[in-house]
Amino acid sequence: GGLNVAFKNLINMLYSRDLSKKIRSAQMARARKGEYLGGFARYGYEKSLEDKHRLVVDPEAAEVVRKIFTMAAEGITISGIVRYLNDNGVLTCVEYKQRKNSRYQHPGGGVKKLWGTQSVRSILSDETYIGKVVWNRSEKSMLWHDRSEWVVVDGQHEPLVSEELFALANERAKPKKRDRSGVDMSGFKREVLFVCGYCGRSMVKKNHKYCCRYRTCGTDTECRRAVEDMEK
Repeated sequence: GGLNVAFKNLINMLYSRDLSKKIRSAQMARARKGEYLGGFARYGYEKSLEDKHRLVVDPEAAEVVRKIFTMAAEGITISGIVRYLNDNGVLTCVEYKQRKNSRYQHPGGGVKKLWGTQSVRSILSDETYIGKVVWNRSEKSMLWHDRSEWVVVDGQHEPLVSEELFALANERAKPKKRDRSGVDMSGFKREVLFVCGYCGRSMVKKNHKYCCRYRTCGTDTECRRAVEDMEK
């Protein structure tokens, strides 16, 4: 009896794996044709009533998207754009989708949603807004694929911004690297919560516990050697 159950489980597992591959293959084929396969339309668009695999412009949300790209192209920082959206009471992507479609569910309960830097960056980097359908960017929203594995089909729906505006906004939205070489940092004060008992340097939190900053970067110091001796 036990052998029979184990054999059935094996057959079911192989069947499920084979079915998953066939579904994935069919989705890739449809994506290469330029069909939109997302469960919900990207913010700024809605699914066509005639063809659910084609996107059409949502005028209200599209204005917000264009505003975000315009502000970024003008040199306004991501944080500045976020403050503008929140100060003016613009509904977040989640709130807007929930207002338009009662089937759209998102964790968070009744907590008031706010725009964040990640939401704005996600919009700025999405090629959907220049008329492209992009598929296979990630796997289960956790594993991001290399761009060479993406399926990108151009000209499948009306773009919300031009390619020139898209490129300029993304160029100016890149975080600027600060060159602090030769800069006197003595005038900057930082609150230190804990310091290392061996070297006196500030400690950082890593894996839910505090440890010496020099220990985390692998520097061969007295405190690092002392802690390693204790762990032995």
